[in-house]
Amino acid sequence: MRSRFDQALLALGRLDSVVTLLPDTALFLYMYVRKEAVLSSMIEGMQSSLSDLLLFELDQVPGVPLDDVREVSNYVAALDHGLRQLEKGSRCRCGCSERSTACCWPRAVAAT
Repeated sequence: MRSRFDQALLALGRLDSVVTLLPDTALFLYMYVRKEAVLSSMIEGMQSSLSDLLLFELDQVPGVPLDDVREVSNYVAALDHGLRQLEKGSRCRCGCSERSTACCWPRAVAAT
C-alpha cells in the first residue's frame, strides 16, 4: 500500500511541474475533463468521440447518435456540478465533515 501511495505522490509531483509549463491551465482542464468523460463513456459502450462532444457543445451535428453524445455531456455536467459543490464547501455525500468523497473511499472499496 505504501508503494502505491509513493507512486501517487510522484505522479502528483510530475503533474504539478507540468502545470507550471502550461500557458492556460483552465483550457487544459476543460479538455481533460471532456477526454475523461469520453473514455469513461466508451466503457459503457457509447460511440462518442472528443470531436463529437465538442461539436455538440458548439450546437453542431456530431457524427454519432445524439443520445450517446448527450450521455457524455451529462458526465461532464455531473463533474462540473460536483466541483462547484466542493468549491461552495458542501459536505461529502455520506454526511461526514470531509469536503470530498475521499472519506468514502475505504468504505466503497470494502463494499466491493
